[in-house]
Amino acid sequence: EGDDEEEADEGKGDVPAGPEAVPSPSGQGPATGSLSDAPISQRPKIPAPPPEALRQTCSRALSRQARRAVDGPLTDILAAEGLPLHPACKLHPSNDLLRAHERNKTRVYASQWRCEACGKAFRSEHYLDLHMDRRHMDLVPEGAHVCLADFCDMLGCPAWEPPPGQCAARAMDKRRFLCQLVMHNCAPAVDPATAAAAHRAQSRLERAFCDKLTCDAAARRRAAEASAGADLEERGSTLWAVLASLVLAVTALIYCALYAHQAGANTGPTIRPLPKPVSVRVKQWLRARGLLRKAHAS
Repeated sequence: EGDDEEEADEGKGDVPAGPEAVPSPSGQGPATGSLSDAPISQRPKIPAPPPEALRQTCSRALSRQARRAVDGPLTDILAAEGLPLHPACKLHPSNDLLRAHERNKTRVYASQWRCEACGKAFRSEHYLDLHMDRRHMDLVPEGAHVCLADFCDMLGCPAWEPPPGQCAARAMDKRRFLCQLVMHNCAPAVDPATAAAAHRAQSRLERAFCDKLTCDAAARRRAAEASAGADLEERGSTLWAVLASLVLAVTALIYCALYAHQAGANTGPTIRPLPKPVSVRVKQWLRARGLLRKAHAS
């Protein structure tokens, strides 16, 4: 399904060590003319670029999360002020490196994705992303060169994690200044009629995306994530304790029921003697009457 395996070997050809000398037609050594004068069969082969050179290194998962932030909260703030996202903004869709690929992906079923550019189907989005890197980089517009994953710290991607180690205040200041510059370009005050709305949008964008780029905010975020993880672990432990108690209770009930059933099977019902036939009882009655008469006569 798809070309997952055959594309994995794409581009793995034999690469020559270097250009070869062009032999002369007479075989007396290399020719002194240009390569264009030599026959095509005798010209040196141009090595193909390695497959890694044809692939981009932008994280698609983080870019998807950043794109949702751009299409959601950021665009909503601008729309509330009656402003569009300015084309000069680095986060504008026309600058998005991977937006064209995302538009040509369709999830058919839970375990099947289709490339709308060529119609091929893949069993997961990961293989479809590899296919897009190898076969459809031509879909990317010429001016689209921004990897949205690079702005995940500003846009608050859920999967983004700050660099390990102690927070560097100077580096945070640089990122916050860059964030302010990006947000100002997203809503520039170029038109006097919309200058007031642009300034309001810039302030709101800074508060929403840039003010959190400080070491104190990063420390609070890490503390909140640690607290959430501890709460989740505690809830998980409580759930497991409740499940274990239920299992023990059900097991005890089953053992009690089995014990009662076995005890009843060993005791069994009380066996009562069968009643005697009527003729036997009549004879016994007559015999008893005759004895009584003899005893009475004597």
